[in-house]
Amino acid sequence: WTEDALYNMSIASLETETGCPTYYSDYSSDGGIKYLREDWPWACCAGTRPLVMMEYLRNVYFHDTKNLYVNLYTNSSISMTDQNGKMISLTQDSAFPVESSVQFTVNTDETEAFSLCFRKPQWLGGEATLTINGEETALQEENGWLFVERVWHDGDTLTLDLPMKLYYSVLEGESKTDSVYAVMYGPVTLACSGAPEGLNQLLPRDGDITTLLIREEGTLQFSAAADESIVFMPYYSYPKAEKYILYISAK
Repeated sequence: WTEDALYNMSIASLETETGCPTYYSDYSSDGGIKYLREDWPWACCAGTRPLVMMEYLRNVYFHDTKNLYVNLYTNSSISMTDQNGKMISLTQDSAFPVESSVQFTVNTDETEAFSLCFRKPQWLGGEATLTINGEETALQEENGWLFVERVWHDGDTLTLDLPMKLYYSVLEGESKTDSVYAVMYGPVTLACSGAPEGLNQLLPRDGDITTLLIREEGTLQFSAAADESIVFMPYYSYPKAEKYILYISAK
């Protein structure tokens, strides 16, 4: 939920000159826009936003004295003291989620053994792979975490690849013939630019979405295979007043 809220809620809100983050966003299957409520500068959403941002910071990593867990894939760093009282630091650097690979660097004053664990996303489009100092390394899995346990050295570098794919996110309990759904790529919700008609026919609920949209290399922009003028982009990338459709109705 933390990752979902980060990409599709918090950073999808509008920037304002006044610093007030409250805005209204329409999710109608007929299309909507984001717009600021200048007449309503303080509300529950504005008040909880600072609390939500602090929760993100608290949920990027978890650790005890034997294990370091990476929960969110975002540029950041953390330091921890292990069971031997040694200080260990981990730095994360990537262009995720535009790119599927995430780079990490381990720093420690002395050689230390501990487990480095990575959250296994439910959206994975293939098997996650890990290289350490350029060599492919097997990942173990337990309770939703992918991990590697070894003796670490200062300056060790890791690259974790988390393959992504296109898929539909469907409102729970709804059938394929009577449903509302959104297009996802990895952790990112995509919205269609403008408000074209017939999206439920162009992207049918029971269709193979991986063949119906074509990705523009190096971006998170997708064009419909049948009509390249129909474009999907991350919901978070839409500015004020630009029309989009987030949800598609199967009816």
